[in-house]
Amino acid sequence: MKKLFAIVLSAMMVFSFAVSAFAAEDGAQDVKAVVEELKATANWDQMALDSGILDRVDKIVEVDKDYVWKIGTPSGGRLDQNEMMANFEAYIEASTAGKVQVELYPLSQLGTNNQMIEGVLDGSIAAWLGPVEYLYNYAPGVGVSTIPFLFEGGSYQVAEIYQKDPVMDDYLATKGFWNIAWGKDNSGCMTSNKKIESIDDFKGLKVWCLPTEMQMMLFKDLGADVITLDSSDVSMAFQNGAVNAGVAGITFQVTVGKVNEVADYVYKFPFNPSPICFVFSQEFKESLPEDLAALVTEAGQLINEIHEDYTIALLDDYDVIAHDTMEVMEVPEGLFDQAKELTAHIHDYYKDLDADCAAIYEKILPLIEQYPAEENHGLW
Repeated sequence: MKKLFAIVLSAMMVFSFAVSAFAAEDGAQDVKAVVEELKATANWDQMALDSGILDRVDKIVEVDKDYVWKIGTPSGGRLDQNEMMANFEAYIEASTAGKVQVELYPLSQLGTNNQMIEGVLDGSIAAWLGPVEYLYNYAPGVGVSTIPFLFEGGSYQVAEIYQKDPVMDDYLATKGFWNIAWGKDNSGCMTSNKKIESIDDFKGLKVWCLPTEMQMMLFKDLGADVITLDSSDVSMAFQNGAVNAGVAGITFQVTVGKVNEVADYVYKFPFNPSPICFVFSQEFKESLPEDLAALVTEAGQLINEIHEDYTIALLDDYDVIAHDTMEVMEVPEGLFDQAKELTAHIHDYYKDLDADCAAIYEKILPLIEQYPAEENHGLW
């Protein structure tokens, strides 16, 4: 009897495993069929179709109602911000069988960066992607990445740290933001129509940079005049002479900004580590069913994984454009040492902003040691 029972039990287990395997296979086929059906009618960007993110859809999440989420960014074309939100759109729509519709609004169609951030907080739009510095007025702790020369690897290193450690995500949550991904946008690029050969050449230079106090203090310390504008206005400002130098990633400078068409020189200055954040509000997160909120988090993790190779390839493309349209200059010898000395006080300024900033600074220092700038893609 014992032997018979063992044989029956073994057979039942084999049958159970076989049924599970067939069910899993059928389930995978069902998910694939749903994705293929949606692909035929969805308006998904080619960047998402090429990225492979649809191959990562392995389940259909049941949602309680139809959703429409608006997402805005200041950039357009093939920039990394647009690739990130294109992947998000395809993954979320496919994983909910189209019950969640994601509407993308590039090129500041939903307003300036500040207006879009306000829209995230008041619930009029779902999310915004852009340089993290634009959150400074709402969460000054993000300014740590603009402390001069703190991150030798530029945005690449900053985003790497933020992806692997929750120090900035946790901080942003206390300020009402839910960040799901960090883009390794390139940085360290200053375009100018004036040749920079020494610190003295910064005197009187009208420099556009992103709106954080530390970034503005840096250029003021160097003797430049700081001009703050929304990124959508930079190209016109160069054309009318309101600015004659700008600090941003090379991908922005030669696409949306089109600064390469009016600037004579480009320098690989590590002044502007500017990772891209992808923020919703905490209130938005709390309004979602648990499974749907988990899906959004999962989408952010996949975006981080897929995004890096895309950014590096994009950087190579725009490197060619930069060399074709501007004179690529080396950093003058000795300039960094002088600049570091002139701006050393900014470290203490940041730490004195508030207790959160002091705590972030102390957490960041060992993380910089733990994740050194082995790759300098972020410095173009």
